[in-house]
Amino acid sequence: MSFITQWMTQIILVILFAIILELLLPSNSFQKYVKMVIGLILIITLLTPVTKLLNVDINQTIRTIANKNSGTEMKNSMKKQESEILGAQSAYIHNYMDVQMKKSVKEALVDQYGLVIKDLHLTIKKGKEGQNPWTIEKADVIVGQAKKGKAEATDKQEVKPVEEVNININDEKTSTPAQKDKPMKKKEKEVRAFLAEKWGVDQSRIIVQMEGG
Repeated sequence: MSFITQWMTQIILVILFAIILELLLPSNSFQKYVKMVIGLILIITLLTPVTKLLNVDINQTIRTIANKNSGTEMKNSMKKQESEILGAQSAYIHNYMDVQMKKSVKEALVDQYGLVIKDLHLTIKKGKEGQNPWTIEKADVIVGQAKKGKAEATDKQEVKPVEEVNININDEKTSTPAQKDKPMKKKEKEVRAFLAEKWGVDQSRIIVQMEGG
């Protein structure tokens, strides 16, 4: 509001100045040039609001745009760095959990089932704030027979007497693949329950497969 008042005051002063100057100057060719100059001054005064609106600080605008772009680049860079850190952290945690989980069941698995973990593939996810930092989504386990001790191997090398074998060609009772798989499936189920208890992971997240099965 004060800007408009100031602008109107300037216009009035220019008009008054033009009137007084016209009265004071003699009526000759010089007066024509004076009127032209006063007219230009009046036009400039009238256009003052427009020139002020258009008078944008170019340097400031450039700085603003540059700061905005710089802020966006910094934000993108921080996101990229965060992603890389999380990726490296995930790989480290994955390897650490893999080693520790194998180690925690190694002896008991051999003692109870005569098996060892041949391969373990974990799918882990970063937990929510306030919960466990990392949670196991899935554990794919391949187990195989443990290497037998020297004593056992020696016993196997001893020659046993040949027992009489009766072969009945007419016997139609042969075991089907499904029947052969039953003991293996049962053992896989038992091992899965065993691992779930030792690792504190829900059974539904563990998949056990016998080596070569």
